[in-house]
Amino acid sequence: MSLRSKVAVYLCTVFIVSSLIILAVHLFILFPGLERIERRHARQNVDRIKKAVKKELSYLDSLCHDWSAWNETYDFVKSPTDEYKKNNLGYHTYSNNRLNLITIVNRKGKIVYSQAWDLHSRKQLDSREFIENRILKEHPLINFARQGGLSEWKLSGIYMGETGPIFISSRPVLTSDNRGPMLGTLIFGRFFDRFFIHDLVNQTHVDFTLIDITAEKTSPSVQSILQKLSSETPYYFQKKDKDILFGYSLLRDVEGKKALLVKASISREITARGAAALRLSLVLTFVSALASLLALVWILNKNIAGPLTRLTDHVLTAGKNGTRFFNPIPDRHDEIGALAAEFERMVLMLEHRAEELLEANEDLKRDITIRRETEKKLRESEERFRILHDASFGGIGIHDDGIILDANKTLAEMTGYEFDELLGMDGLQLIAPRWREMVREKIRSGDENPYDVEGLKKDGTVFPLEVQGKAIPYYGRTVRITESRDITLRKKVEEELKRVHRELTTIFENGAVGIMFLRGGRYLVRANKRALELLGYGSMEEAKGLSMRKIHVSEERYSEFGRNYYDSLLSGEMIRVEYELKRRDGTVFWANLSGKAIDSNTPPDLDKGVVWMFDDITEKKKNEEKLRELAVKDPLTGIFNRRYFMEQGKVEFERQRRYGQGLSIIMIDIDRFKSVNDRYGHDVGDRVLAGFTKLGSAIVRESDIFARLGGEEFAVLLPATALADACVIAERLRKAQEKERVVTDGEGLVVTLSCGVFECEKDVESFENMVKMCDIALYRAKAKGRNRVVCTGSWVTN
Repeated sequence: MSLRSKVAVYLCTVFIVSSLIILAVHLFILFPGLERIERRHARQNVDRIKKAVKKELSYLDSLCHDWSAWNETYDFVKSPTDEYKKNNLGYHTYSNNRLNLITIVNRKGKIVYSQAWDLHSRKQLDSREFIENRILKEHPLINFARQGGLSEWKLSGIYMGETGPIFISSRPVLTSDNRGPMLGTLIFGRFFDRFFIHDLVNQTHVDFTLIDITAEKTSPSVQSILQKLSSETPYYFQKKDKDILFGYSLLRDVEGKKALLVKASISREITARGAAALRLSLVLTFVSALASLLALVWILNKNIAGPLTRLTDHVLTAGKNGTRFFNPIPDRHDEIGALAAEFERMVLMLEHRAEELLEANEDLKRDITIRRETEKKLRESEERFRILHDASFGGIGIHDDGIILDANKTLAEMTGYEFDELLGMDGLQLIAPRWREMVREKIRSGDENPYDVEGLKKDGTVFPLEVQGKAIPYYGRTVRITESRDITLRKKVEEELKRVHRELTTIFENGAVGIMFLRGGRYLVRANKRALELLGYGSMEEAKGLSMRKIHVSEERYSEFGRNYYDSLLSGEMIRVEYELKRRDGTVFWANLSGKAIDSNTPPDLDKGVVWMFDDITEKKKNEEKLRELAVKDPLTGIFNRRYFMEQGKVEFERQRRYGQGLSIIMIDIDRFKSVNDRYGHDVGDRVLAGFTKLGSAIVRESDIFARLGGEEFAVLLPATALADACVIAERLRKAQEKERVVTDGEGLVVTLSCGVFECEKDVESFENMVKMCDIALYRAKAKGRNRVVCTGSWVTN
């Protein structure tokens, strides 16, 4: 196959494979991904509807509790009066609280009061259409889940009456301080009509309808949908057409039975646009890829395949016919042109080189005879020179049957003999007597390995000596050449190293901190007693080879440690860090770790080892944590203090400036707190502070910062919170505190709150200014009579 054909085949193959991959990505990843996004969006819309319903129920239950736990309602059930009806049960009560039905039942089941209103037509309705004349104990509206105190008895949800679904909340009638005995039941209701659904649509911005599934006859399509919904599959989605997707979910009544089917209509505009964009991108990708392929084939044929074909044909023709080679493409100035020019230059150079080789061959023949005679004379001289100077530092001697035939200057200096004295001497005289027999055995056996003996100098001095010998040819016979080295210094160094090693081992084993040597930075090779004690191992045999994974608290912490510090080890740095480790029995302790690679190269070879030193600092960490807590917590209430509140407030203020999120503050002052201290004593005042702290901690969110600024002044920092939500939280705090009673001297002390709320605006320069503005709102609340919330910010003026 020609080069041109191969190029075409390869490019077509790449095009086909790339096209198939792109098509597969669109079909199996991008299009299904759009459908998943669509369903997730639909589910969020259905959830939004259900949450809106729950929110309305929560509001209705809160309102019902306020009315049921009220002395006036309690007295009315005991002795009904027209004054109570006139003051509290007029049309304005229904309208202001968005109520359609109010029913009061005594504990015998007799209806004390029951009235219904159509708020849109302002017509009074017959309440008997919605609720029975007499309610028995087993009736679902008064069949409370009787758990906890009386104030926690309640029932709220959807009640499927004869006229249709009604939002219902019922509570036992109690005194204002939530005490009994229970005299009856208060029932609030709101019609689940088209006006209510319209309100929910405006809240959620989701178009939906509710289908009553308690009717005896429901359509087959609804029955089919109900069969697909269960506790395991609470949602069902159905495509109406290319523009609309239906989402379904169930709402249950107060008895837990299926009551209503939520049907939400969701636009599929995003999916349609995404699919169209993907199809367009797919077509454009294929068209551009095909155009690029054709252009690439044409360019390769014109600039590479064509010229290479002409060059190949010309070279083959010149080689076959023996003609002289000429460059077929002299006008090319790229790599192919350079290749053709190099071919031409190489052919000319080879022709010239062949002529030179013929001349050199004749000269070589003449030189060979002369060189052979010279080489024979040089061979013997070179052999002797190589033997005597093979080693540069040791003493060298040539022995024949023990007699020294030749030696170097180093051997003479080492032994104290003159060079002439060494020649003809028995070499064993240079060895101390007790070692001579061993040396004879080494010579007889032809041992070529180095060994240590004691040498003997001319003056009788004995010194450590390393000897190594081997048999060599020498002037036509076999002799033994020996190299001797004075190792006095080496022996001293070895003894010193042994002493230092003993000292270091003693220090290592008895160190006050744990020391570990790791192979490859991960596996334990050696550890001292303190390290084994800290890790919970009795001996080195138990811990040897221990993976560092096992001493980390978790696999995630082990991986985190590697990411943070492994590169530092590779750079040769000393690592110092405080980290949590795990003992053999699973207990966790804090340790101060110091580690460094043993290899001094850069980067170091971790296989040569890493040394770690560590000790238990758990108590130190506990003390530090206590100090940190003392620095940010109020000692009396246990919540954050003013210092921490101001520091975090500045951080949240900067975040609000950067990202534009909401930021609000609630300033709280306990009304007439000084009078409480003066009249009842500071111990009661402390109980009031502690009680409010407990109450407030249960109401504010985990993301909020609840702090005592000093005395009876508190504050709440609410990140990412608009003024409306902040005012709701402040009102909850005020209402909850108003219901609290501090028992002292047999009486229930009522303590109220004044609250100022402020939301950060663009013209606020600093967090300190926010606090000042919130203080002004608090001052207004106190000036208006206390026990109230005053909000100021971007959406209210007072």
